Amino acid sequence: MSVRRSRPAFAAVAAALLILPLAACTAEAEDPIDAIDPLVETQAVCEQVSDAVTLTFNLSTSVDQGRAIEAEYEGAKRVAARMIQRISPSEETKLAPLIAELQAVTPAAAVAAEGEPYDPDSAEWTSAYRAVLDQCEAELGMFGIEGWVGG
Repeated sequence: MSVRRSRPAFAAVAAALLILPLAACTAEAEDPIDAIDPLVETQAVCEQVSDAVTLTFNLSTSVDQGRAIEAEYEGAKRVAARMIQRISPSEETKLAPLIAELQAVTPAAAVAAEGEPYDPDSAEWTSAYRAVLDQCEAELGMFGIEGWVGG
């Protein structure tokens, strides 16, 4: 015995399932971007910086230990530069001007496959990174990079 379903009834149920959730939406709904917890945003921005610095730190260590070649380190710096350039904290955060400064000393040329890479060991870059690091530590407590090379 087969059960035959009515298409109009199915269509009515499907329409109701689609319309009911939309009815709950209002023009007064909070903008999801405005709803981001400042601490969550700070953590996300700090983790993005940490990821970029973790990458260059580990490749630099690998080169120093003879496990990688300089070309691999240069490639990692280009990737890290692109990662840093993509960070965009809200303007009202304390991190925004610090990230802007870090991005300024991580030149756009480093983003391209060719060009003058930034130097993560330079005093200028280290100072900008240290300012971000200090702010991340002030807001989150603990902050750092992950070393996975070595012994």
